[in-house]
Amino acid sequence: MGKFKRKIVPTAEGIKRRQEQEQEAARQKQIAETERVQAHMKERKEKRIAGIVFFSASVFLFVLATVFFAIDLFRMHAYETEYTRVTGTVIDIELRRIGMERNYYLVISYSFGGSDYILHDTDPVAGSRFDLIGTKTELFVLPSNPILAITVSTSGRSSVIGAVLFAIGAFAFTIAIRFLFGSYKKRLLCAYLPLFLAAIAYLCLFVVAFPNGGLGAVFARMDGAVGYAVAAGYALAAASIDGILSKIIKKYLV
Repeated sequence: MGKFKRKIVPTAEGIKRRQEQEQEAARQKQIAETERVQAHMKERKEKRIAGIVFFSASVFLFVLATVFFAIDLFRMHAYETEYTRVTGTVIDIELRRIGMERNYYLVISYSFGGSDYILHDTDPVAGSRFDLIGTKTELFVLPSNPILAITVSTSGRSSVIGAVLFAIGAFAFTIAIRFLFGSYKKRLLCAYLPLFLAAIAYLCLFVVAFPNGGLGAVFARMDGAVGYAVAAGYALAAASIDGILSKIIKKYLV
């Protein structure tokens, strides 16, 4: 008897229990798969919402940047074509207090059409700078109303606002595209390349304000021009870093 193994015949109850276990295992597997799909869908929905929020913010910032850009463009073009450049003399340094803040501004004397005028500059200088008294500085003067004048160095300062808005918008835009597109090629074509081209386009359009100066005058006279150049460099750097990281991740996932 020891040489033979007794064959166990499954009972109806055992077969039923086994079927129930298999059904339970299949049910648990289905539940786990459903939860995984739901979690994935939830994650995609959250990313899409975040992408839409960042995209909306970037569009708003781009619109504001474009408005400031247009204002600066027409203003600088007006200075170049409608105003006359004269040389003024710094005659005083004016202290203005705003709360606890102390700022110093140039007071400039200039002559136009046989009359003398005084300009209180709107752009603060670093420190008291009384050493600037007696120095010469260039101004734009409106011939039809010579009391309207602005220093050449101050005329392009407002372009910084548009450049800063554009830079923040570019950052928000790249985040939005990162949430909305999983493919690096799509991000390259839909985000990095358009940002780079837009920044370059802004710089090229600034040339319109300086018909006789070209791109060199843009960087010399428009403080915000550097910001657009930085934004173009940011687009290239972001595209390069994203491409490298995408290749590394893809390599490890394969």
